[in-house]
Amino acid sequence: MKKTIPLLMCLVIINLPMFAQTRPEQGNMTNPKRVDYTNTSELDLNVGYPPLYNLAILTVSPLFRAISSFNFIGDENETVMPSGEPATFLPVFRLDYGYNVLPWLNLGGGIDYSYTSQPMMYNETKNFAWDEMMHMVNVTYKMKFYWLNRKWVRLYSGFSLGVSIVHTNLLSMTPEDAADPYNGLSLYIGLSPIGIMVGSENLYGRFEIGNGGSLISAGIGWRFHHKK
Repeated sequence: MKKTIPLLMCLVIINLPMFAQTRPEQGNMTNPKRVDYTNTSELDLNVGYPPLYNLAILTVSPLFRAISSFNFIGDENETVMPSGEPATFLPVFRLDYGYNVLPWLNLGGGIDYSYTSQPMMYNETKNFAWDEMMHMVNVTYKMKFYWLNRKWVRLYSGFSLGVSIVHTNLLSMTPEDAADPYNGLSLYIGLSPIGIMVGSENLYGRFEIGNGGSLISAGIGWRFHHKK
């Protein structure tokens, strides 16, 4: 027994350097795979559906035309209504670029395009009148706030502010009006409550709620590492 105690002490002393080296790794077990992508850029291509802004605007048209059918606006025989056929929604195509300023903050911008059309008919004769349509391009500045950073998974929320370029014949009352669409600008405000990025240090996939004015969006991206 007396010989065993010195032997154990010698084994502990010999292994002290080994414990000292493994200690930092054990200390990081609370965040074993946390990553820091500061000073990197991200370029994403996304597809979203449906375009929320277009969808919301098109709901105004039936309400407006319902009021006009009571002869408050125009002549009942000349008013038009949605034909009842399904509206066409082209998916939102969006290109995003962002720079990781801090481990939790990404600043950048993006551009997207969407298209919506809806067949209209004359209220009295039920004959086809024209296609009510809207083309929209959004150019936005975007901030993303990462609240989970792991090697393979990142979670974030985002906010966008920009301008929308609109080409539409929405609320036209005559064929002449429909043939002469409105072109203009409007304020764009976007909110992305939650987004997830899954992938490697370079290639990743992304799924997001609210990106680019669509209900949901998904895409792929590439992360560029800049030399310090």
